[in-house]
Amino acid sequence: MSTSDQVFASIVADLTRQDGVTVGRMMRAPGLKFRNKVFAFRQGDSMTFKLGDPGILEQLGIDEYRVLSPFKTKPPLRDWLVVDRRYQDKWPELARIGLHLMRGQL
Repeated sequence: MSTSDQVFASIVADLTRQDGVTVGRMMRAPGLKFRNKVFAFRQGDSMTFKLGDPGILEQLGIDEYRVLSPFKTKPPLRDWLVVDRRYQDKWPELARIGLHLMRGQL
């Protein structure tokens, strides 16, 4: 199991203890849902978080990320930010922030 796998497994174990958080899928990738809405998922050696504002990443010292753009003919999904394994130490905090934001939306 890679370090990225371990970090993701730790996030899942931690957050699924909270009420309303379950394991789910987004674009065939494993992720986390709150009340059936995905707020984070893992794809390859990166994790994607529904955060909206990239300023959140910058405040945590993450200066390399990208906006999720899974479709060839549609614009990027601007609320979804992809963070690669270089910043996997920040993934747990980003997942908690994503959950907090999702709770506020629902």
